[in-house]
Amino acid sequence: MDKKRKIAVVLSTGNIENDDRIRKEIISIQKMDNFQVKIFAKVNENIKKDGITTYGTPYKQLYLKSRDIFPSAKFLAFKILEMYFRLRKELKQYDIIWCADEAMFIFPLLIKNKPIIWDLHEIPQLFLKNNFTKKLFHFLERKCNFIIHANQYRLNYLIEEKVVLLPNKHFIIHNYPDRDFIKSTLLPPSYQEIRQWLNHSKYVYLQGISDSSRYPYNSIASILQSTDLKIVITANPIKNNLREKLIAEFGNQFIERVYFTGMLDQLYTPSIIKDAVFSMIYYKIDAPNNRYCEANRFYQSLAFGVPVICGCNESMKEIIDIYHCGIALKSDGSDLAEIKIAIKYLLDNYEYYSANAMAVKDLFIWDDKNIFDLLSMFH
Repeated sequence: MDKKRKIAVVLSTGNIENDDRIRKEIISIQKMDNFQVKIFAKVNENIKKDGITTYGTPYKQLYLKSRDIFPSAKFLAFKILEMYFRLRKELKQYDIIWCADEAMFIFPLLIKNKPIIWDLHEIPQLFLKNNFTKKLFHFLERKCNFIIHANQYRLNYLIEEKVVLLPNKHFIIHNYPDRDFIKSTLLPPSYQEIRQWLNHSKYVYLQGISDSSRYPYNSIASILQSTDLKIVITANPIKNNLREKLIAEFGNQFIERVYFTGMLDQLYTPSIIKDAVFSMIYYKIDAPNNRYCEANRFYQSLAFGVPVICGCNESMKEIIDIYHCGIALKSDGSDLAEIKIAIKYLLDNYEYYSANAMAVKDLFIWDDKNIFDLLSMFH
């Protein structure tokens, strides 16, 4: 029997368990007989720790002294450099290094004589700054065996900006939900409380709208102003000043019709998504990363046959235009009046949009074959 090839996944993330893309990629790798994986991670909690993820992958969480010295979110390159030196010796035992996201560029930069996969979950903004950073990316591009992007729009943008020079080294792996997510029957600790609060009312599902680039005010106000539907919101709470503004404007309507679950593990959210009337997904298009978004929450809603209203972002609009499983706005979500018109139109024609959403729910599912094809090139 052939010896298993060892893959080291190095990443910086808030919490290993909540990193859904990493979870999906690693589960796909673990289905292959000839590879085994270990995660090496810088996480929010700056504590050294070893363990095994809920999906059965061993991990090593690092303590970095530089994180005690430098402020949070500053001097990231120094922190990743320390991470590299702490791991350098251990990584020699691994056959393939899988670097997740832009911040990990130190690893492909310094590692020698190892196959490298660089998995860019977002557009690598650092390398768009000037000619020097573009040249640095060209060097990294030559060193890496493969570079992964979340959609074709992002890759095309990097080609247009002359960051990417070797397109044949680049792969697309969409951020679709996987079967484990769709089949999940896990209920959040607050599930009974949510059901009691809903009291059989219909509701709209919103996820991760705390950031202003996702138009939280327009998302909430449009529903409160134009419908009698309730709203269930997962992930981080909205900012206090926005909450105060909504309470000042809507009073008891806001308090009685909007429920915040707080952060939930990914596998808890299907229990909430699947019964929603519709969902809304907006990203301000002023930054390429947002414009060419690859939104978990967009695909997750469609995977349960829930219609969506989204902004004009090309990566979402293309799907709406082809499959009519919701409505794509002319704006990115900045026009409150337009959102209200879209909500009314969707609800007035709900059977049509609901049927179309149900018809496409199996089209946007994570496919292990993408990872299998990529790693088969290392045989």
